[in-house]
Amino acid sequence: MNEKEFLKQRDPLAHRGTDDRNLDKGEAQRRAKEVIDGMYTQGLMGETKLTAKHFEGIIADDVVDNNPKAARALLDGKAPMDLIPLHCLAGAARVLEHGASKYGRRNWRIEPISCTTYVGAIMRHLQEWQDGHDKDKDSGEHPLSHVMASCLLVLDALRHGTLVDDRDQAEIKGV
Repeated sequence: MNEKEFLKQRDPLAHRGTDDRNLDKGEAQRRAKEVIDGMYTQGLMGETKLTAKHFEGIIADDVVDNNPKAARALLDGKAPMDLIPLHCLAGAARVLEHGASKYGRRNWRIEPISCTTYVGAIMRHLQEWQDGHDKDKDSGEHPLSHVMASCLLVLDALRHGTLVDDRDQAEIKGV
């Protein structure tokens, strides 16, 4: 029996769309556990033994596919990248491209950057959006794309060790 036949046998609703599967979280977790247990029986999941903890975050949409690779990704704690709306990232990418034309590509990985510079930029772009603007006058992109790009940039600088944390120490300590 191939994988698809096995999964269809274990979950006869797997061929239906999510609208037909109005499962509550408990039922979704139970079905996910059944499917993955069956995959172990068939030798599709390797040696990892499952506990109830593995299924705490699984919701109905996560079990629709019943794909062993998707199940393994859930168990391994991989980020569900499919949840990110890609059209939003395109705006952030254009903002980063605009910045690269002015300051150099990934300049924050070469020279240290300060938190407060980007906190200020994030706040200004949020205010721009709050004031009803949907297009930044400098780049032509949405102000929230600037917020997203700034957050991505700060996180990347943090990961690469080039972020200077110059936030007010009283704010950090909660004083």
